[in-house]
Amino acid sequence: MEMTPASFGDWVKRRRRMIDLTQKELAHRVGCSVVALQKIERDERRPSRQMAERLAEFLEVPPNQHTLFLQVARRERKVELLSPTTQPARSESRDALPHPHPKLPIPPTPLVGRESELTEIARLLQDPHCRLLTLTGVGGIGKTRLALEVARQWQETMTCSACFVSLVGVSAPEFIALDIADALDISISGSLDPKAQLLNYLREKHMLIVLDNFEHLLDGTELLSEILQHASGIKFLVTSRELLHLQAEWILEVHGLSVPQSVKAEELETNSSAMLFLQRARQMRVGFTLTDFERTAILRICQLVQGLPLAIELAAAWVRTLSCLEIAHEIEQGLSFLEATARDIPERHRSITIVIDQSWRLLSSEEQRVLQQLSVFRGGFTREAVEQVTEASLSLLSALVNKSLVQHGDAHAGRFELHELIRQYAAARLEENVMEKQATRERHSQYYLTLLEEQEPDLRSKRQKEMLTKLTADIDNLRIAWDFAISGEVVDLLRCASGPLYYFYELLQYFQEAETAYKRAADMLRARLATLEGQKDPELEGALGEILNYRAFFNLRPGNNQEALDLFQASMELLDPLHETHALTFAFVHSGVVHWAMGDFDEASRALSKGLSTSNTFTPLWLKAFAGGFLGAVMHDTGKYAEGYRLLSESLTICREMEDPYCILLIGGYFARSAQALGYIDETHKVLREGLRIARESGNRWSIGLALERLGVFIQTTGNNNEEAQQLLEESLELLLEVGDRWSLSWVLNAISQLVLANHEEMKAEQYAMDAIKFATEAGNQPSMLNALVTLSMIRAQQKLYTSALEMALYVLQHPSSTQDAKDRAEYMRRELEPKLTPHEVETIQMRIQSNSSTDKSVFSFDTSLPG
Repeated sequence: MEMTPASFGDWVKRRRRMIDLTQKELAHRVGCSVVALQKIERDERRPSRQMAERLAEFLEVPPNQHTLFLQVARRERKVELLSPTTQPARSESRDALPHPHPKLPIPPTPLVGRESELTEIARLLQDPHCRLLTLTGVGGIGKTRLALEVARQWQETMTCSACFVSLVGVSAPEFIALDIADALDISISGSLDPKAQLLNYLREKHMLIVLDNFEHLLDGTELLSEILQHASGIKFLVTSRELLHLQAEWILEVHGLSVPQSVKAEELETNSSAMLFLQRARQMRVGFTLTDFERTAILRICQLVQGLPLAIELAAAWVRTLSCLEIAHEIEQGLSFLEATARDIPERHRSITIVIDQSWRLLSSEEQRVLQQLSVFRGGFTREAVEQVTEASLSLLSALVNKSLVQHGDAHAGRFELHELIRQYAAARLEENVMEKQATRERHSQYYLTLLEEQEPDLRSKRQKEMLTKLTADIDNLRIAWDFAISGEVVDLLRCASGPLYYFYELLQYFQEAETAYKRAADMLRARLATLEGQKDPELEGALGEILNYRAFFNLRPGNNQEALDLFQASMELLDPLHETHALTFAFVHSGVVHWAMGDFDEASRALSKGLSTSNTFTPLWLKAFAGGFLGAVMHDTGKYAEGYRLLSESLTICREMEDPYCILLIGGYFARSAQALGYIDETHKVLREGLRIARESGNRWSIGLALERLGVFIQTTGNNNEEAQQLLEESLELLLEVGDRWSLSWVLNAISQLVLANHEEMKAEQYAMDAIKFATEAGNQPSMLNALVTLSMIRAQQKLYTSALEMALYVLQHPSSTQDAKDRAEYMRRELEPKLTPHEVETIQMRIQSNSSTDKSVFSFDTSLPG
């Protein structure tokens, strides 16, 4: 007999398990954080109505029970009325949803042998003292396949999960955190350091993380130490040809497969090395059978390569063109990898170079040329990319696939890969031909940066999510292409790609990486100009001006306001004499945004008005939308609500015509403020619901957090449902904390502070307000800091600390960076507080405020903490 669910959270958890969804999978579909779903299942939180509707959809609640489910979720009906065993509603929406990516790659073939290694690794990982286990051994020894099998068994036998992170395409240690996050299906974005975001996510997790091919990233071992220090439930299984040399490291050396000692069928066909050869040979040549001659040759092959799995697999691939006896003979003629002593030979080549050499000799000159040129790719490539960069035909590419030198990566996306050892071998061959290497890298850079430019219209349309996924798959190729264009000083290519790259990075919210990328380009251009010794070069100056724009933008985003203004000023000085309308408009608009963030509304209005004026001539629509939208937001903050509404309405219309989700969400959020201020409640609600839908469809955590904050504030200020408002705001806070966007965090913290204060939770309200001030100060956002200061004034008033409360209110009233909303709230506080103090006390406070304001208008200098 089935037990009745004890609570709504218990019902949700049972239902989720019944339809075979993990917490992560359900949270991803609903569009909330995993933490939020965990709180619901523990009955620490009730879902908002909007979230409850999405839960009903993805928990497959039958249509006739939807209303009941929503009532139970809102505590209006008893949970006993719901039955978790009701047959799930097979909706088209569920079937149409893409299945979540598997946590582990699915190997194309079963693991051969390794029983003893698997047993030993399982024993070590179950030891609580072993939290970092390194599988070490020569290249091609089978560490990756072994680690993947360990992860699969871990998932099947343990209560916690495992994830697999391939570091093959990672070019530098700073990208390790991003690749781990990608394998965990979490988004790393915003101004907070990627490592800090990853640590925040892993802190309470229990899982095994497999890091594959770590040997070229040994400078990144500090990240592993920090994770082990701060996340007690994490274990690492690392494959590396070199030891990590960490105190926590346990080491297991992986040897080759067992080698047969005789040609007897019962031994040969049950031996690991021979079994692996036979398995691959039968894949490559259907109908492959063993003869006495073949048995002898297979025995010899396994002995020659000493059970090295990769060498065995490559040897078996030759059965399409050679007999086993011929294969053995070829290996005998060149088997010298175990004896390599030269110091300048890479370690990964010492065990397998000769095996790859034999494959190389069997290739035609055209196949060799193509394989060499494929080595310039990173992280995989498409057939189209191969055709453009190497000029290879489909038959040539197919030949390399058939000879096991090129592998299918993501077949559904039409992507191919080179095994890293083969890629490095091919790269060494390419190094021998300097002119061909240069030409190939030029074509690679030209292809990917042109691809970025060509995809920009789709990136700014309803296909945004699709294009972002496509370009992100090639992010390593884009990084290399950009760097080569810098080193090659290909100015026209850099400039054409700089705009699309800016938007790509903005959508990913890779602020730090973007700033570094544009700084390298700017440094190169400055160096080029310096060689001219004062002579003018409009092409170089225009390119530098535009690059400085984007570098300034990625200083603006994390709140480096003065650096951003300096860069925008330098950009405008270069661009103004050249009449570069588009780039100048970008500089006007975004320098105006910096002034807005700093609370200099007059300067912000001037810069944005200039940007709006120039945007009417030969500039893209999105820039005009941003110019009008941000100017409208400034008008709103200065109390000109009707003008703000007009400008934002026009900008939102442009965004909708473009069908750019990011643009609609961003401008729509500011539009909603002005619409609400004018009393257009229905229109406000419609826009905010549209924004949340768009954000959830995008899957971007920052966008979802922003949309939740805007909707939560709307519901809070209209007084419709404070409980739902608080749930929306708390969910927004969780997402924005993961992202680390301090500007957005300051606003949502201030909103939550006001909400809990209305519920007379003064201690919680004070902590939220202080956190809002902290984040606003760090982000350089004066208006947000002053808004939070008014809330702190309200808290002090409730604590009967009238002097402190009035001082804060008066400070906000006289501060030029205060928004109209903050001034209105501060004025209300002034009227409430002055009667509670003597005229002398009020005068003393006013004099102190005047003294403060005459010396420094940028920050408040009085103590915001409680006495004692």
